[in-house]
Amino acid sequence: MEAILCLRLGNSGYSYCSPLGLRRDDGKLIIRVYRGSSIGRFLECRNNGVIYICRDPILFYKLLYEGHVVSDHDRELWRFCGIIAEIHINIYRYDVDFDDYIVNVLSYYRVEPKDPGLVARICRSENLLLEAVILDTRLPLIVRGPSNIIEKYCLEHRYFVENSWRLSSREELRKAILSISRDPCYGERA
Repeated sequence: MEAILCLRLGNSGYSYCSPLGLRRDDGKLIIRVYRGSSIGRFLECRNNGVIYICRDPILFYKLLYEGHVVSDHDRELWRFCGIIAEIHINIYRYDVDFDDYIVNVLSYYRVEPKDPGLVARICRSENLLLEAVILDTRLPLIVRGPSNIIEKYCLEHRYFVENSWRLSSREELRKAILSISRDPCYGERA
């Protein structure tokens, strides 16, 4: 499940936010943070924050492409996220390229809707955009790899981007798709 983790920047009223995958592992909520990432550097000195679980991939897109620092009272995050919780994060497991952290929920600000059957369904084109955005964040790691890894990356990239475009009629989503990097899979921007 995709979530947005926000860590407060002192008493400034702003937080550094980053989309992260959230998963259950042995009854614990876990996030994986890659070494050298900005959120990883923030976690070295901050363990408290807020986690947002959202259904709109445009929020993930905006955080990655338009800036990670948001007001702690950012109405867009509050409006589009069904679960918002105050959290504390502890290291769980070290690995070569990443660390896993346990997410401990301290309190919930929002859980809506109360009935899980009423959660807005995300459409296929939005899922594909989210996958394309996530894949795009891996590009710096991919281009250093062997050609077969780059080929696999490009196959997935083209599938996500082209099908998201084909299946979407949402103008905001189509604009987001156009701004996702096409390198090294297409040469010049399409």
